[in-house]
Amino acid sequence: MEKSLSETVIPAVKSGFTWRSISALLYISLLFQPLVLYLSLVSGAGGFLVGAIQWATIIFFVEVTRLSGNPLTKQEATVIYLGSFLGYTATWQIGWIYNAYYKYSPVAQSLGLSDQVPYFGAPASETAWTLRTFLHPSWTPVFAVFIISFAASWFASLTMGFLGRQLYIIEENLPFPLAQPGAQMVTALTERQSSRLRVVAVSAVIGMFYALNVYGAPMVLPPLGIAYPALIPAGWADFNIILHQYLPGASFGVATDITIFASGLVIPLPFTISLFIGSFASQFIGNYILVRDKITTFGESWFPGLSVGMSFSRSFIYAWVAPIMGLAIGAGLTPIIRRPKLIIDTFKALSRGSRAAGGTPIWALLIPYIAGAAAMVVLGYYLSPDLPIWVLLLLNAIWPFLLNLIADRAAGVSMSFDVPYTRELSFIGSGYTGINAWFTPTYSRTAWVANFKICQLTETDPISLVKALALVLPISILAGFFFLADFWRLAPMPSTIYGATLGWPIEATYRSIWIMHPPGIFRPEWIVAGFAVAAAAFIALDFVHLGGTVISAASGFASPIPVTFTILMGSIFGLIMSRAIGKDWWRQNAALIAGGISVGEGIIVVLGATIVLIVRSMWWIPF
Repeated sequence: MEKSLSETVIPAVKSGFTWRSISALLYISLLFQPLVLYLSLVSGAGGFLVGAIQWATIIFFVEVTRLSGNPLTKQEATVIYLGSFLGYTATWQIGWIYNAYYKYSPVAQSLGLSDQVPYFGAPASETAWTLRTFLHPSWTPVFAVFIISFAASWFASLTMGFLGRQLYIIEENLPFPLAQPGAQMVTALTERQSSRLRVVAVSAVIGMFYALNVYGAPMVLPPLGIAYPALIPAGWADFNIILHQYLPGASFGVATDITIFASGLVIPLPFTISLFIGSFASQFIGNYILVRDKITTFGESWFPGLSVGMSFSRSFIYAWVAPIMGLAIGAGLTPIIRRPKLIIDTFKALSRGSRAAGGTPIWALLIPYIAGAAAMVVLGYYLSPDLPIWVLLLLNAIWPFLLNLIADRAAGVSMSFDVPYTRELSFIGSGYTGINAWFTPTYSRTAWVANFKICQLTETDPISLVKALALVLPISILAGFFFLADFWRLAPMPSTIYGATLGWPIEATYRSIWIMHPPGIFRPEWIVAGFAVAAAAFIALDFVHLGGTVISAASGFASPIPVTFTILMGSIFGLIMSRAIGKDWWRQNAALIAGGISVGEGIIVVLGATIVLIVRSMWWIPF
């Protein structure tokens, strides 16, 4: 009898939970958080530092431990790599200040919403806002709700992570292409194979040179009073002004971040093609039809020259969010429905508490998920008793379960995605007319499965990753609290000092639009149509073994077209290189090249951000 994948021999794993990996995570949390937070507040570009933090920390600890005679293991490096998001946790808390701003904003006051913002959404006392301090008792319910909801969501997501690991890593053995570069880079840096390090070094130089022109010089020179003409636009090149002369509504651009291009090197071409087809169908063809026939608010309010970013966000809200929900559900669930044996084998393995499942029996996974979901439902009902209970169950128990299955399958074949605005659509679809629910937290997904794939590739015990994050994450959040409090004390938000916050009035307007229930957004028939299209496409393509491309297309439908186009270009370039250099060599080194480019860009961004922080901090000096 043929063995299932869950019964195959699982490679031995080692723990990455050591005092050195914990020290590195604390180093990230305490050293890099102020830098990321400041860059996020000033320019909104703090996210660019995440990849840089990963490699800067790993390279530093690899070299220090090597000099000590006890080199860093790849398991320790894996925990450091996957825990680098700890340098970004302070940015999650910016929402506290934004909510306080919204309560006292001119937009909320003019619409009569200011007095209706609940005490757990923003401090009830205006003193806390005017004095710019977290040390006021009216902040207590805000922080308490954050802690409860964060902990409940984290434990529920962890449960889904182990379920997804069993389903997509052990049973289906999906490739998770975007996990490959990180895993191979960690291995190359810790095992120090000369041939692999040469590939990394050359790729890093390419990434550094490119990033110097796109991010480094434009970031550093203007604060020093040196004009620098941007040769390549940061973010993406926008061609809408030209395009609208011939095709009103259509949108197109090219992402200019080289790491996006590099990600195409490791994603198979059929999936990058389907990614691009999805975004082209919605933002090029679909938006053109919406404008031509004046369909939806987007089609009626569109004007020539609307940027790629604004076209994407506005069409998303007013037109595409409903069909994307249907597409995602259809693309994510149809493979499972078509192959129920995967679910059966998964639960069999979990019920045995198998090594493949991390030695965790199914009851030990279900209890945290049920407890976390139940806690979110109870909290939601306490804070928003006027919201129908079925909406709370949908948002905190049913939809998170489906969303995790969908997003993790998408990551398994190409790139993950989340379906946005499900919370808002649920409120509108239920007929909710209150305001408390708009400030009530709902389940927030944490992506675990892709990280567990990297653990598998580096022979790292996933439990050691969980333990490390559980230990350091509370410390990181607490540190972020003090860093954010200091920045707020130094200057108000929004203000020109923190340029990224100048967009808050626009965000407040959009938020008020949602609360006031914009017409024509909730279209259940479009959700059903999206589901039907995705299900039919999967069944048809599955006969030629291309069913996985359907969820890539759904992911592309929810992604900006410049991003998917650049990923496609990277994939085509990778195909050309594999034929020119040799398929075997390219297959062994493509992920290293992608990782090396990311390292190079990261080094430049870290150095540039550090210089900018030093230069701009001089305004605090009174002489």
